[in-house]
Amino acid sequence: MGTIRTDWQRRGLGHAREGTTRLPHHPVERMLTDPRLYGYRTYRGEILLDHDGQPVIGAWETINTVEEWEIVNGG
Repeated sequence: MGTIRTDWQRRGLGHAREGTTRLPHHPVERMLTDPRLYGYRTYRGEILLDHDGQPVIGAWETINTVEEWEIVNGG
C-alpha cells in the first residue's frame, strides 16, 4: 500500500483537496480492497448476500478474483 500511495502522491493523483501533497494511507487501502473490484455487489459498503448467505456476484468483468479478495481480507 505504501509503495502505491507514494507513487500516486508523486504523480499528483488522489489528493482530497487541491494543493494537498499528502495522500493518507486509509483511502488508498480502501480503494484497493473494495469488494466491487473483485465482483462482489455491495450496498452502503456491505457485501450483499443471497438467500443462502453467499456473497452476490455482479455481472461485470472484475479487476481481481474473489480468491484474491479473500487473501487480502483474511477470509
